[in-house]
Amino acid sequence: TAASGYQFEFFVQDTDGIRITAAAGDTIRVAAGVSGAAGFVRCATAGAVVRLVAVNATEWVEMYQTGVWTVDV
Repeated sequence: TAASGYQFEFFVQDTDGIRITAAAGDTIRVAAGVSGAAGFVRCATAGAVVRLVAVNATEWVEMYQTGVWTVDV
């Protein structure tokens, strides 16, 4: 669940990938894409990284990324 100031960094360990899912009512913005409520972002590029920061009680925003992250829109 988002709370202003929270931040998490995720690392993709292998090509099986990773999927990061927002809590109910929260969204995730990566570049120009924004997920739906309880949506997700995913990446299958080994070595990729994304840092998400909560800017308020419902929005996660990407502050740094490497690799290609896809947003569930």
